[in-house]
Amino acid sequence: MSDDPLDDALAAKASGQTDSSDPLDAALAQRAAGQGPPPVPTPKQKTSLGMSAVHAGADIIGGMAHAAGNLVDIATGTSPGPGSYAERFSGPFQHEPDYEGDYVDPKEQARRALPKINPYDILPQGPFRETVEERLPQAAEGIGTVLTLGGIAKGLAENAAPAEIEQGHPLTQAAQNEAAEMDTYAKAAEDAGVKLPPREVTPAQQYVDNAARRDLNLPKNAPVTSGLLEQARKTYVQPAYEAAKAVPEYELGPAYQNAINGVDLSKIEPELRPPVSGTMSGEEAVRLSQSLRHEANAWYDYADGAGGPAAKATAKAYRDAYKAVEAGFKEGADPAVAKAWTDARTYAAKTYAWEDSLDGAGHAAGPKIRKLLQTGEPISGPMKEAASVVAQYPELFRSTRLATPAPGLARRGAAALSPMAGAGVGGWLGGPGGAMVGEHVGRMVGDKLISR
Repeated sequence: MSDDPLDDALAAKASGQTDSSDPLDAALAQRAAGQGPPPVPTPKQKTSLGMSAVHAGADIIGGMAHAAGNLVDIATGTSPGPGSYAERFSGPFQHEPDYEGDYVDPKEQARRALPKINPYDILPQGPFRETVEERLPQAAEGIGTVLTLGGIAKGLAENAAPAEIEQGHPLTQAAQNEAAEMDTYAKAAEDAGVKLPPREVTPAQQYVDNAARRDLNLPKNAPVTSGLLEQARKTYVQPAYEAAKAVPEYELGPAYQNAINGVDLSKIEPELRPPVSGTMSGEEAVRLSQSLRHEANAWYDYADGAGGPAAKATAKAYRDAYKAVEAGFKEGADPAVAKAWTDARTYAAKTYAWEDSLDGAGHAAGPKIRKLLQTGEPISGPMKEAASVVAQYPELFRSTRLATPAPGLARRGAAALSPMAGAGVGGWLGGPGGAMVGEHVGRMVGDKLISR
């Protein structure tokens, strides 16, 4: 026996000698044998699933309130900590922890065993270091809050409305009319009971559409439709053609003579044969150019099918004939009028090439533009650029060109909170069973928010 009773008790406990009259020893022995009353849970351990969900929601709301209060602190120069706006705003959402005990996560245990490094130790002790230690976390939270709010605002703005069609453009009204017509058709379908999901243009599709707009000088964000391209031809092509038609009789000079002498006129219909000499009016030149081009394209298409070499020879005769007519006009007419007509013909050809690629929903299909490049068509400018990109990265343009937009950040956040909020309300009304029902209802509400 020692003079210290505590040492004697510890020694007895270590040797297995216990005092049966000790209530603690008796209770421990009963518990080890599986006897005695079950342990009484603490109030914190009685926290239901619903209350845990309420606390989770309170943590999220409290974090938002703290962030808002922190911005007020920065604006007013208030120091962080007790008495700050951040603490006052988030105070109502504070609660006791739902879990009692030590945290046993292995990673956390390893982290706690590492040497503690204070990054502020690089600063000398003094008022400056105290200010930095106090203000830097406050500023970091404020910057993070501003960036987050900016991202939410940008997402809401992008999802709020489609991009506006460029104003002040010669084709602005025509583009708006085309967009309004498509909206009218969609509205009629919805009135008939068809539920139409929202649609957004994929980045790959936007790239192809922009190539068409650049190539044809269309308004930014305009739908690329047959109606708009028809109006573009009236705006950009028709005036040049009318000016060419108005050119009076002109002499067919040496350039024309050289060109027409190389044409096999026997393969051309008599009514479409250009004269071999003399004069020609602008109206006759435009008529012959259009007709001969049309026939040449038709014969080339036939040659690619069942026509064979004979059809190709006829197609070449028509092609050489329209080139001679256009060379003679360039030689005999006013240079400015001749250039405008040449540019208008090129523009018109581009509009028809783009028109063959349209999908009917206001967009140009990249794979169809790529096919022009593969078949050796004389494409150039933005059309050739787009065709090359589509050919290099076909996987980006193979799938659906329009997609249902992903829900914005605000809707995703609300959808994530809905199950927790439902569980909280259900747990408050009906205990654990009610919490499960509430969580299910909340999840259904969240799914509705996401699918809108």
